[in-house]
Amino acid sequence: MTTDPPDPPVPEAMLTEAGFEPVERRTETLFEVGAVRIEGITHRYEDNRSSEAARDATDGALDHPIRFFAVTRLVFQPSLPFGVSLSMFTSTLRREARSSFAAQLEDRGLGNVERGSSQKLRFDGSRVRVREFSAEDLLGEGDGRSFSLSFRLSVLTHRGTAIVVTAGFPASSVAEQFDLTDPQAMLTQSAAEYQATFETFLGGVYEELTA
Repeated sequence: MTTDPPDPPVPEAMLTEAGFEPVERRTETLFEVGAVRIEGITHRYEDNRSSEAARDATDGALDHPIRFFAVTRLVFQPSLPFGVSLSMFTSTLRREARSSFAAQLEDRGLGNVERGSSQKLRFDGSRVRVREFSAEDLLGEGDGRSFSLSFRLSVLTHRGTAIVVTAGFPASSVAEQFDLTDPQAMLTQSAAEYQATFETFLGGVYEELTA
């Protein structure tokens, strides 16, 4: 008898407090490594309040999610054979996850998708690697306007479980990119503030995963 794999570890209370709402639950094949197919169970959350504020403040020019946070549990089909540890696949998982994520951004119609630098964050004495991405959302047709976005990806592993965390947010404040006058406070958040929120959420996932 087989059982469905558990949902990914998500800091629900933390996300709710920050105004994020669940918008999607999906299971899909992400990539293959040799004879092993890696599927992903993804829970995606978006900051709908900021999206609504941005849409109103830009008269509909910016009509898409402002920022998201997603957590994906990786499932191996078939399961890794006895004696084969997840650590043997970690570097491969990171590489394939980065390639898959970049392709997803392009499939969503974003332009100038580029991989940036990586950084290592420390949670409870463990170092977690985070890869940066950047992209442009072209707004309208032929007017040359675009919205600069920044993305993050991290692969966490613990006791045979692999988790991919992804996030996206403005590369600089919405107010700055659209020259808004008297914007709502949520539209004035800087890149550093968005990054700090992401790190808090990532720490929450790490705590859920290692609890």
